[in-house]
Amino acid sequence: MTKGMPWTPKAASMVMNQADVPQPSYGFLSNAVFRHHWRKADGTWLSREMPIQGERPRLLCDDFGNLFLMYYNLGTFNIASASPTDDYGAWKVVFSEPSNIHNFFAVDNILFRESGKLSILAQSYPAVLGDPPIFVMDFDPQYAPLPCAQTAQGCPATTEILTPVDDTFTRGGGFANDTLGLDQKKVLAAKYAANNGNKHAVTYLRFNLADYAHAGRLVKASLRMHVKKMVGANDGYALRRCTHSFWTEEILTNNSILKPGLADAFGVIPAHADTMVWDVTSLMREELLGDDWLSLAITGTAGSNGYVVFHSKEANNAANHPELVLEFATTLPPIDDAYVRSGIYANDNFGASIEMVVKDDPTSIMTAPPI
Repeated sequence: MTKGMPWTPKAASMVMNQADVPQPSYGFLSNAVFRHHWRKADGTWLSREMPIQGERPRLLCDDFGNLFLMYYNLGTFNIASASPTDDYGAWKVVFSEPSNIHNFFAVDNILFRESGKLSILAQSYPAVLGDPPIFVMDFDPQYAPLPCAQTAQGCPATTEILTPVDDTFTRGGGFANDTLGLDQKKVLAAKYAANNGNKHAVTYLRFNLADYAHAGRLVKASLRMHVKKMVGANDGYALRRCTHSFWTEEILTNNSILKPGLADAFGVIPAHADTMVWDVTSLMREELLGDDWLSLAITGTAGSNGYVVFHSKEANNAANHPELVLEFATTLPPIDDAYVRSGIYANDNFGASIEMVVKDDPTSIMTAPPI
């Protein structure tokens, strides 16, 4: 589900009709049972009968490993979803719409890859021969990251700390051909200088994201740079995404043909004497859907009269290494929850109740709804 260099094999999934229960499922039988077969990242194949019946299954997987099964069953088009956090043990129908599908349906795969939204093109039975009605169904999973840092108890989350595979800095002017990635001083630097002069410096960081595309739902991401020295007035330092990652610390110079271009700044913060932290949550949600590699650059901004020196990944104290911190939620709260009652409460809505109630004994009496 990811692309880039190097390519890393990921898990694979397929859904097929099961031929033994409740009856042979060859052809289009809406009561045919589905079976899920999937391969884990270590190459192990698993198989499980699904609590879903239908026909014409179509399976999609997002880059977080979540599966979306589209299928038709007894006059209704459905989308069911399952998560890798429990090895796809719990399937839940997240979309259902009555429809009269005459043929197979098509999915806008490009839209799904770019936005996570599902747009399905289908054909219903024609009222007039030769004029089949075409219609579209849209569904947005509406990923809602958990505000772990904003809750009193916090929420179950996994924190991954990545150090760069490569880090270096470049300088302008008379230092434009110098390779500084293996400097014995074990530092990185950022400074703005007009016309890319001798004092101009840019820090570059390259991260490998291959192991984190399926780590879960990203809650928060931040880049932490530990400052070794700060000099002069510091009006702001910009974090920028690089246009490519085809460089290493051993070869990158200011004049290098492989020096990446820099996108517009997406975060500008003042220098701090201890640690500088950029919020990269929105950036990382995009990056985890795409390439396995990410390159970032830190530059000074016009009007900044000083400079800042960071510890590099070669620093003797590992606590001072550059860090890309990713927080993944392992649970997902419902977007909505409610319960309903019959009788005199049949028209009442209990969506704002602080309790959820289930009653299956018709002889017991619940005189009033809980509040």
